[in-house]
Amino acid sequence: FKADFFRWTDKPPCVGCGQAASEAAGMAEPEEEELRYGATRVEAWRCTACDMVVRFPRYNDPARLLETRRGRCGEWANCF
Repeated sequence: FKADFFRWTDKPPCVGCGQAASEAAGMAEPEEEELRYGATRVEAWRCTACDMVVRFPRYNDPARLLETRRGRCGEWANCF
């Protein structure tokens, strides 16, 4: 169930073109909604296909993680 429900995310998908954002662009300042769900760290990624910056908030709130169903070790551990 865990592997089917939750998607491991090394590089977040681009919201513009759907390709994997493949270039790390550092950290971004968390927005109010991201902070509300415990994302004090937000990674910024640049899509090399369309040059869009993609935000990858590192949520800590299990309820939000059950909505996004995406993350790495920390998100997976907080969710399950």
